Amino acid sequence: MSLEVSGRERFLVMKAFAYAIAVIDALPSQLQAISDRDQMKVILDREIENDDELARTIGLAQQHVRAISK
Repeated sequence: MSLEVSGRERFLVMKAFAYAIAVIDALPSQLQAISDRDQMKVILDREIENDDELARTIGLAQQHVRAISK
């Protein structure tokens, strides 16, 4: 199956991956889906070419997950 997204849809998919990565990282190690996280990181790195934008996207997701984990 191939999924092609662009524009706003692409932005939302990349944001969803960033949130999924942040949630996986926040889980206890025995519950973490490491291979899923790693594959999503590869996709994000490939799709978000600007390192600053990538860091901002992941950082914001991590910040939100920490806020709801308190």
